[in-house]
Amino acid sequence: MTPAYIVSAVILLGGVLYWLQSRQSQKPGGHRQRFQNTPATEADILTFIEAGRKIDAIKAYREVHRVGLKEAKEAVEAMERKR
Repeated sequence: MTPAYIVSAVILLGGVLYWLQSRQSQKPGGHRQRFQNTPATEADILTFIEAGRKIDAIKAYREVHRVGLKEAKEAVEAMERKR
């Protein structure tokens, strides 16, 4: 094999690996179990709490209620205590 083929193969392999890795990070459920384009709902918040995913619940709460981090954290913790 000539050096040009080897370089081309390495570049192609790198591109494929990069593409595979970028697909992994875009899968739904990485930090949310829903599509990124859809707005969060109260049901999402409850689902995250039930699944033990407190950070995701706080993020969804902030998105739904347009509140700060502290308020969302306190609200999610209160919801956890009620369950």
